Amino acid sequence: MRYVIGSGPSGVSCARALIDAGRPVTILDAGQDRDSQPPTLQSEKLDALPRKLIHGSDFPYRPAPGAIEIAWSETAAIEGSYAVGGLSNVWGAAVLPHHPSDLKDWPISFADLAPHYAAVTRFMPVAAATDDLEGIFPLEGRTVAPLFRSRQAQAFLSTLAKNKTHLNQKGVFFGESRLAVAAASSADQGGCVYCGQCLHGCPHGLIYNSRDTLAELARRDDVSHIHGVTVQSLEERGGAAFIRGVGPDGAPCIFEAERVFLAAGPLNSTAILLRSLARYDRPTRLADSQYFLLPLLRFRATPEVEREALHTMAQAFVEVLDPKVSEPLVHLQIYSYNDHLSQALDQKLGPLKRVFPRSALLGRLLVVQGYLHSALSAKIALTLKRGAGSDTLHVDGEPNAQTLPTINRLIAKLFDLSRNMGAVPLKPLLIVAPPGRGFHSGGSFPLSRTPGEMETDLLGRPSGFERIHVVDASVLPSVPATTITFTIMANAHRIGTEAARLA
Repeated sequence: MRYVIGSGPSGVSCARALIDAGRPVTILDAGQDRDSQPPTLQSEKLDALPRKLIHGSDFPYRPAPGAIEIAWSETAAIEGSYAVGGLSNVWGAAVLPHHPSDLKDWPISFADLAPHYAAVTRFMPVAAATDDLEGIFPLEGRTVAPLFRSRQAQAFLSTLAKNKTHLNQKGVFFGESRLAVAAASSADQGGCVYCGQCLHGCPHGLIYNSRDTLAELARRDDVSHIHGVTVQSLEERGGAAFIRGVGPDGAPCIFEAERVFLAAGPLNSTAILLRSLARYDRPTRLADSQYFLLPLLRFRATPEVEREALHTMAQAFVEVLDPKVSEPLVHLQIYSYNDHLSQALDQKLGPLKRVFPRSALLGRLLVVQGYLHSALSAKIALTLKRGAGSDTLHVDGEPNAQTLPTINRLIAKLFDLSRNMGAVPLKPLLIVAPPGRGFHSGGSFPLSRTPGEMETDLLGRPSGFERIHVVDASVLPSVPATTITFTIMANAHRIGTEAARLA
């Protein structure tokens, strides 16, 4: 029996590949669920960059019985998930493949991933348009019609389109966002009603969540789903792999497998592997794609944005391919009006909000959510330490001197192009998040054609292992700026497909 550990996007993608190849699968899941505990409410302030909650609950981040203790420093903010569906419960649903130029340091190519991007679209909806983006990011697999854009986003994209030739010459490409959303009605589900609640959790369940794929898989005869197991370590002996963990009652449990596919997310998978290798007191580094927020002020306002029926996910993507700014591509997601933005403005204004023309400002305000390649971003050091009762994973950020200069060059470029964009960046309001806050991290056990210590082969097997495969972001050789989940899923599907041929 093949065991897949984790029910997040990488886990279900790998399981789907194994099943399609005729290999029965057992999926182990720690199983935290929003229905198992009452919601824990937290304030949501834009400038504080808090956790993203789902329907007011923090259940995706709650530890499970047997979870490793984590000690965060103030320099890092990465989190994992023990929830059914993992962090797909709280993601922004943006999907874009990595650009071929950003895979130059990878032992696999875009061509190796392309059929698996397409395979993922057979079970994850991708709402996308044919536009300027297709010139650098051809659409892979099946897509559905895109969501309707907000009036702010429509006006912004129209301005960009009028200046397309000049912007392209300057290395700026743009288009509608590509989102993993069931945008239109289907036989068993209604389409988006543009209620504006996307950032709080879609009340209609239209944003893709891997728990939906898990539920579909679990109905099959060749799939078993064991709920409530927190995996702690792995080992191989006698031609088999063994999984050691803790059940929902806190009691130890063990499973014997022909092969194991580890998909617990980069934080938890790294902890499991460090414990399995007895690698204590030595830092292991995760790469991170630097996340930052930058407001844009449009020259013209869109009236009554607070009354508009809209979705509040990313409305547009802007890609910057300019070696004077950054040798690797810079990815920007454009957000128009949402209630988080309105609340943040009210907090800034305080008592002045009664007299300030806030509606006019909101009608001109866009927010850029930006990402840099990991080569230009901080790293996250993970160090496993023995404790009196249990192990502790220490998490520390390691800054990169190139990060701020790169962001400053980007802002200068956007300022120079402000006439062509119809908007100007508000640099004083820039927010640069601590490493890990953008949830685009990985690479603790990177893929290699000739793996050494702390590396994996092309099937995600750490050096010294034959039957244990890592299939999540932990094996990415670098973390490009474009959205990470689509590539994680494609690579997990690739590993599952190729490993299914092994005995």
